[in-house]
Amino acid sequence: MAFAANRKERLVVMENLIKLIDQIKNKPIYDKITLQFPSLIKENENHRIKNLIVPNLRLIEEEINLLLSFKIRNCNNLQEAKKYFDILQKIQEVLAMLFFKEKIEISNKLQKFIRDFERLDDGWLRENLFNEIKQGSYNYNFMEP
Repeated sequence: MAFAANRKERLVVMENLIKLIDQIKNKPIYDKITLQFPSLIKENENHRIKNLIVPNLRLIEEEINLLLSFKIRNCNNLQEAKKYFDILQKIQEVLAMLFFKEKIEISNKLQKFIRDFERLDDGWLRENLFNEIKQGSYNYNFMEP
């Protein structure tokens, strides 16, 4: 039962992180700041996202593994897996921004994820990743390079 509670807690945290990231991107906190300060606005958004994500990197890594090894792998086709790839795309975008722009330190596992899932907006890449995951040839355990 402890695993189920842990899993439920992880799902709630991930759902909340994704909602907060969407909120920050869609409703930034710069209502009184004019558009003359776009770099300041972007910096504030990035700082808020960083504060949400960095303490939860291990949890995010576990969730990525779960999405790849169970959720996507158990889908019958790419259309069924779309919602999971969409979640992975959001996670990848945020992690890439934090890694490259904010210079946060992340594990080799997450660096591999950032590289491998960089173009999830590309249907060809999604299809190939889906096939590799289904066949078990994608290294979703994030072996160290």
